[in-house]
Order: sequence, then C-alpha cells, then structure tokens
Amino acid sequence: MTHQEMIDHIMDNFNFDSVHTVMAAIGWEWCDESVPTETSLRLKARGLLKAVVAGPIKYIASGGFEAMFEDGYLKLSFVLENWDANEED
Repeated sequence: MTHQEMIDHIMDNFNFDSVHTVMAAIGWEWCDESVPTETSLRLKARGLLKAVVAGPIKYIASGGFEAMFEDGYLKLSFVLENWDANEED
C-alpha cells in the first residue's frame, strides 16, 4: 500500500463524527476557532498524516490528534486523556 493509499484508508474509516461529537459535548475549542467542524478536523488529521509520512518526524500531535508513522505502519488517534508516570514522579 502506498503512503497516499494508507492516508486515504485512514481518512475513509476514521470516525470524525464521533470526534466532533465529543469535542462539542465537552466544549473543546481550538485556538483559531470554536469547536472545530468535521471539515476542519479532517484537514488537520490529513495534514498530520502527510507530515509524518514525508518525514523525518515519526510522530506529531496537535488539536487532540496524534499521527505516527514507523516501519510502514501509519496510525491516527484522537486522545481525550492520557497519563503516565516514571520513577521520578
């Protein structure tokens, strides 16, 4: 599968409607607009996916989205909450 086919597959199957619904429900706004439209969400996600496949970065996050590309594996996530700890905490 080419990089573009991978991006298209993700864009065709990712549930942007659910992301929009959650963002609207909790009032999650982006700095340049209120709660983003589904079109804005799609534009942001596609931009992040294109950035990671173009390299050299393998991971990028913005607006709740995380895009990762490593060893031929392309992934898009929307993260509502995340927490981790290490021995220094």
